[in-house]
Amino acid sequence: MIISDEEREKEILTNKLLLKIQDLTNEHQASLHIMFVLYPEHYKSFKDDKVYRYCFKNREFAYSNEAFDQKLNRVFENINNVFIINLGDFRLRNHDLLDGHLSREANKYVMKKLSEYIKEFDN
Repeated sequence: MIISDEEREKEILTNKLLLKIQDLTNEHQASLHIMFVLYPEHYKSFKDDKVYRYCFKNREFAYSNEAFDQKLNRVFENINNVFIINLGDFRLRNHDLLDGHLSREANKYVMKKLSEYIKEFDN
């Protein structure tokens, strides 16, 4: 997918920062683990994997669900321990209606998935 120079720079800087943190943790015989909670309705909003294109002021824009996967791959490139929790499997209300944070039920779901990841990682 095509991304702007500004967006590419943000992704590169984020990846470099994560790599630096990973290097520092490795130097101290520790490990870095990143947990990313994926909200399909926010990050993958199309019902199919089709690429949608439109032009605006002589510039072409392309959007697709795959573009978000590609973005995650670029940001987390060469990062060893990335755990992505997909809330697409979670069927209760994801967000607290008062403040927009994860609902109590969604937090329990995420923590259960995280504990399973830790158990698996420790084995």
